[in-house]
Amino acid sequence: MKTEMVSYHNSGSKRWSINGKEFDTYKVGTVANSCSTMHKIHEKGFSKNDFSHEHLCKTKDELMTDFNDFIGIEYKEHASPYRALSDVIEELNQWRDFYIYYKNKPYKDQKEHDENLKKIWWQMIQLLPSSYNQKRTVMLNYEVLANIYKSRRNHKLDEWHTFCDWIEGLPYSELITGPTIRDISISHQVIGPDTSEMLKKKFTKNEEW
Repeated sequence: MKTEMVSYHNSGSKRWSINGKEFDTYKVGTVANSCSTMHKIHEKGFSKNDFSHEHLCKTKDELMTDFNDFIGIEYKEHASPYRALSDVIEELNQWRDFYIYYKNKPYKDQKEHDENLKKIWWQMIQLLPSSYNQKRTVMLNYEVLANIYKSRRNHKLDEWHTFCDWIEGLPYSELITGPTIRDISISHQVIGPDTSEMLKKKFTKNEEW
């Protein structure tokens, strides 16, 4: 299982993506490379297609009516999450334009110029939502995929469902999706009840990296 290597290419939100929070659990046995947000954030303008937003409520959604009633009459004009994302994208693009302008602006003090340029860069970095999609390529082995599949198959994030569907399409995927030691009944008559429980605990611990 450790010697069977595969590569996976994806474009997902910062939270889920290969170097994101959701995938950090499985760093052991993986090799990843990605498009660097830190260095490339200003290279192109931002648009809605750069963000995962398929679940965001819009102003006319029925749920927004209930939400506005919940937060009170004084907030009746509260923007929907979809509109809020649009506002953030507009703000990001304004800071990006300013970054490009300031970078090419004539200056007398190099240190002051560099410090201000970094401040502008920070505005984009810290405004960037976790729904921002990033491209990743990762190398994994079948042992890592087995751990991922069994713990994430029914996860609430759509990206994990897509990833597990991809796993099921791999050659000999039954090695990944098949039962684990905790799913197999171990005969007490053969190895004794104490040894049976010890093995189950040992393999369960190894599976939860």
